[in-house]
Amino acid sequence: MYNIKELKKKEEGLRKECKTHFESFFSAMDYTNLSGTEVSYFDVSMLVDLKKLKDQPGVYLILTDYKKAENVCSLEVNGLKVIYRGHGVRLRKRVESHLFNKAYNNNKGGTDYKDCIKLDGGNGINIDEIPYKKHRWVVIEHRMAYSSKLIREQAEKAYDSLYFLPIGCKR
Repeated sequence: MYNIKELKKKEEGLRKECKTHFESFFSAMDYTNLSGTEVSYFDVSMLVDLKKLKDQPGVYLILTDYKKAENVCSLEVNGLKVIYRGHGVRLRKRVESHLFNKAYNNNKGGTDYKDCIKLDGGNGINIDEIPYKKHRWVVIEHRMAYSSKLIREQAEKAYDSLYFLPIGCKR
């Protein structure tokens, strides 16, 4: 027979181990030099730019100069701050749901992401429209093929413990 209390202890141990792993990973990460890693940096201004993203599991960071002064998140890369961090099974569609919310809602492609970037009282934005199109937008993808939700969630928690919760993640 299985012992749920014992299994929950093991699960909590695994969560802590994964979070510690990602804290070390993020602390050592040099986002200005991504050659040869499972991490990529993409400028995004139009929906077609998202084709560069893999449609596989992973963690992503959305960076911009929009609301830079209000954003308590401390990770800045090339003059842009992380405004949102998240994870998903299909990175391309997940990022689309945040940055091109109208297009996403017209073609969800088998996904149903309801919780999107929170800016200006909305749930999802359209960076090809005012006021967002006046700003620069970048996506950093951490590809994690075959990863579980538990692993990706611990990466998010590790990120937040190091750099603080970005403004667009606020509920």
